[in-house]
Amino acid sequence: MIAGSVSMKHLSPPGPFSPSTERGGTNADLSRHVPNPFSTRFVTPGQVAWVGDENYFDQLVARWKALKGRASIIGVHGSGKSTLLEYFVPLIGNVIWRRDAEGCVVFDTLSDYASIEDSATERLPTLWLQLRRTALPSMVIPWKELHRGRLLVIDGYEQLSRWQQASVLVRTKLRSVSLLVTSHRRTWLGTLCKLSISSSTARQVVSQLTAGRDDFAESSEEEIRGRLLAHGGNMRDVLMELYDQYEDQRKKMTGEVKSNS
Repeated sequence: MIAGSVSMKHLSPPGPFSPSTERGGTNADLSRHVPNPFSTRFVTPGQVAWVGDENYFDQLVARWKALKGRASIIGVHGSGKSTLLEYFVPLIGNVIWRRDAEGCVVFDTLSDYASIEDSATERLPTLWLQLRRTALPSMVIPWKELHRGRLLVIDGYEQLSRWQQASVLVRTKLRSVSLLVTSHRRTWLGTLCKLSISSSTARQVVSQLTAGRDDFAESSEEEIRGRLLAHGGNMRDVLMELYDQYEDQRKKMTGEVKSNS
């Protein structure tokens, strides 16, 4: 099993902003129009880049092959599992169909891959589902499209019941379909890696999100560590809390301007 902490960085949000760049503007004026650096559009897995040992993904690919294409990524809520998938899956698969957490198909090129059995390649034709508890009733695994030589990715495997998990394991095995899942706890699959967020990594993420911004007080590593502990290592919840803190600061700043005008 490959273990270690997650390192992430953010693609730079708009900034920096200063009064000199906006005619007649002040920091308070600008804060009403500048996007919150912790908004979903900035912190969603598809927008958060991975940073770490340059050999890490080579190790994961080697581990994936050793596990014969059937493995799980383990970690608590907000530990970087979905972010890891965004960068690891393209190394082993060619995504031809994807369903998001709301049950909506967001990518579909199945018609271009109509053969019953795909030729053996390094990157397997991949079907990718993201599960959330609220979306389960509408979740349907497209079994008729899962042929030999394809890869099924399930993000949120723990959302399935034990019976459903067992069914997925058996049906993919019988069809010679590779399987990669993320889960909060150990599964019957081999563990590809176990993820956790360190306080130093969390602070790095926050610093990168707020780079060039003078409208948000930078958090110390000690403060970030406290937030991370309070949320059980869930970086997603830490960022949500910082979103609220930023909005409170924005309201306070704009309120002070009004009272002085």
